[in-house]
Amino acid sequence: MAVIGARGFSRPLTPAESGLTRGFVLALTGLFACVLQVASAQESEQDSSEVIDEIVVEGQKSLSRLRHRMYAAEDDFYALFNSVNDDDDFDVKCIEEAPIGSRVKRRVCKANFELQATAEEARGVRLGIPAPSAISEVARKRDIFLEKMEVLVNENPRLLVALTNFGDAKSDYETEREKWCEGSLLSCSQQQ
Repeated sequence: MAVIGARGFSRPLTPAESGLTRGFVLALTGLFACVLQVASAQESEQDSSEVIDEIVVEGQKSLSRLRHRMYAAEDDFYALFNSVNDDDDFDVKCIEEAPIGSRVKRRVCKANFELQATAEEARGVRLGIPAPSAISEVARKRDIFLEKMEVLVNENPRLLVALTNFGDAKSDYETEREKWCEGSLLSCSQQQ
């Protein structure tokens, strides 16, 4: 090791300085070993005196954690739905997008037919070519999509479990969100 002196030149550690560094490391190692011995002794005393079956600690529900749990359950449901669904137009994707006139992104889940209809309408407007209205195209396919989803959920028990998990997670999130928003000066009408 070397030390930078007052003039900016490095010099080797003196034997006394080197001994101090080694001594500090040894003292720190010894202290750590003592702490480990005390901790293990306390554990062995506790093990011999009583056996604890289970300890449950419940903390305050974090709105953010509940929202992430809801999103994960939603992703699981749609991933399973997409795998059993045989029509790619009805596969669902969840994305973050900002509504028109806003920079705040929101999570939305849309079927491919919705995304394609919106893209076709936007392309038509941009190029000045008549294109079918996205609203009418989506309305036309939405009922078919919902019927197909219902049939698949009823036929596939795993899909039903995933949908139930998503519903439970969404309910937990919305219940907790209502509690957080009670008496709040901030607007809670929008999804957080």
